[in-house]
Amino acid sequence: MNPYMSVWSMATNLTDSFPQYWPGTIKAFVGMIRIDGASYRFMSTAGDMAPPIQQTSFKVYPTRTIYEFEERGIRLTLTFMTPLLTDDIELLSRPLTYITWEVASTDGKAHSVQLYYDNTAEIAVDQVSEFVVWRRVPGYNLNIMGIGTASQNLLGLSGDGVGINWGYAYVGTPSTNSNGIKSVSSVMSSATIARQTFVRSGTIPNTDDMRMPRACSDDWPVLAYSWDVNVVPSSSSSSTIMFAYDQVASIKWFGTPLEPYWRHYHTSIADLMDEALGQYESILSRCQTFDTQLLQKANQVGGPKYATSIFQLEINLKLQLETNLNFQLDHFFEILSERLNSQLNFST
Repeated sequence: MNPYMSVWSMATNLTDSFPQYWPGTIKAFVGMIRIDGASYRFMSTAGDMAPPIQQTSFKVYPTRTIYEFEERGIRLTLTFMTPLLTDDIELLSRPLTYITWEVASTDGKAHSVQLYYDNTAEIAVDQVSEFVVWRRVPGYNLNIMGIGTASQNLLGLSGDGVGINWGYAYVGTPSTNSNGIKSVSSVMSSATIARQTFVRSGTIPNTDDMRMPRACSDDWPVLAYSWDVNVVPSSSSSSTIMFAYDQVASIKWFGTPLEPYWRHYHTSIADLMDEALGQYESILSRCQTFDTQLLQKANQVGGPKYATSIFQLEINLKLQLETNLNFQLDHFFEILSERLNSQLNFST
């Protein structure tokens, strides 16, 4: 897990705040749903756009966070999953989080439902005055968009509480459903135009805004998706967004820039996303098993309070691709293990 991607919801209700980088800097992600012509937001404040949907529950697990919402006969389940499984170094190195939505009818009736997602360029800048550019990425059966700074000053910042301003943030989702029918629309546009269009009509603009480079805060360019779903009582509908970050270079090792470790297995971000999507069901199953086993063990060792503390541990880990360098990862994991043991060794 990349520490620059340490982004959190700072509220119990997902609609009460924008996600924030750990020092408190906003990194805006927005989600909305339209049910039979009425629009609501399920992620972030953006209160001028739509009222909040009713959140009915949320659960936090070691690798997943699950929110549930209900409104007008529809249940929306939103799952964030970052598969930090330490027994699989290739999977652990992937700079990717899954965001999955699922909608189902709760009143036995059919409903017309549209969903919306966007993220700004804030995730890819240290200061919102920095100029950004964006693009589409062709390849595979995926709709992929990316955004990052125009300057790309690789590894140019350092220090505590500093955001990343090199590399690119990407989002990807299947272009078609299992029947080969187009299932998603996308646009690179200003936040206000994309969000207001969805609230009014359940759609998004069909033309990309290509006024770039421009400041991150100049009309707030976003990468946006929308889905149009007919929900019937007998089944649910779902889709998955992949959010990924390609740093291009992660660290300098005695002056030598090192690529991210995932590049050892994948030639491009599209290649990574394609494999990640194909493995989604198996990775979800592994994460569910891991979460259950870890919480059971923690509860057996220290009780509920001890198990709950597991949620507060985060491994801010970046793995780099070492070329011509004899770097022993087992030593690193030995140090990491000792550090985690010391963090867990508190009195109840």
